[in-house]
Amino acid sequence: MAGVGLLLISFFPVGYSLFVDPAMLHGPISDDDPTPPGTERANGIVHMVLAIGTLIGCSMYPLWSALAGRWLLLRGDR
Repeated sequence: MAGVGLLLISFFPVGYSLFVDPAMLHGPISDDDPTPPGTERANGIVHMVLAIGTLIGCSMYPLWSALAGRWLLLRGDR
């Protein structure tokens, strides 16, 4: 589950560059730079994917790491 979230997070730079503004490939973008006209919807979708991926990936990663560590420790006793 955490891997799915991290995969969604990694999609953000590619998706933003393809669908919103390729200027991201040349360096950081400031908040003052306006979004190109006609890309507001794509910008919202790409940022929503980033937010969902962050929630799924980053918040669940410690839980899945602890569960996997516990499983490996218990499995070693057998």
